[in-house]
Amino acid sequence: MYELPIHLQDIVKTEQKTISYNLGRINQQIKVTIPAGIADGKKLRLAGKGQPGPEGGPPGDFYIKIKILDHPVF
Repeated sequence: MYELPIHLQDIVKTEQKTISYNLGRINQQIKVTIPAGIADGKKLRLAGKGQPGPEGGPPGDFYIKIKILDHPVF
């Protein structure tokens, strides 16, 4: 599972983030839409963006866990 740290001010409105991750020896980049008001610890599922299936099967799902960073004022 990929943990995506985001700032508190980034959850006020829907944001799009580009993340990089490795699948074995392959580096992937993907754009992820973070919905406004998402809660800390919420998991997003990206269907078909995970590891390749065994014996040439379809790829699995890729999960992202949201980590909202502390804000110095709030």
